[in-house]
Amino acid sequence: MEITQHLDVTPEEFFDLLERNVLKDIEDATGKVISASKIHGHRYTKVVRQGRLKSEMKVRIKSYQPPECYTVKFSAPQGETLISYQAAPAEGGGTDVTYIEEFSPKDPGFGLNRKINQMRYNFKVRERAKRTLPAMEKYIKQERRLKEEGIDPTGEADGPSPDAPAADAAPQAAENAPGSHDSADKA
Repeated sequence: MEITQHLDVTPEEFFDLLERNVLKDIEDATGKVISASKIHGHRYTKVVRQGRLKSEMKVRIKSYQPPECYTVKFSAPQGETLISYQAAPAEGGGTDVTYIEEFSPKDPGFGLNRKINQMRYNFKVRERAKRTLPAMEKYIKQERRLKEEGIDPTGEADGPSPDAPAADAAPQAAENAPGSHDSADKA
């Protein structure tokens, strides 16, 4: 499933938020702080919740080339999900962001059941992208306004910390940001 949306932010602003969310997810999952230069190729395991159930998900960042491309692979008992964000400056300003998500189930099912499951999955992906990308844009614009007013959006005097706009710190702005996906939406 591929969805492209125009955002009224720069590719650099988009990737800055993306980067901070990825670094926060890595820290939350592993307890370790890494630098942005080590995102590309990084692998880690995180525990995700689906209702009362917990499962382990392996995460591999396949590509990190700011401000153009971020691709991550999530491996869970249900299957593998590949997610990619591609950003390009748009004519007239802003950024065209393409969100690509592909799910490969361990048990794809057969016939009509398989087609119905694929349609449900595509609907969920489309709805998640329709919420997440505009929420990220809104959060970036809010940070931009605060900076213009001389207010540090991170609340720190010496600049942004990697965990400032984490999925739980931003008012649901990055609820499904890359690296913060739960398998509940993918299975």
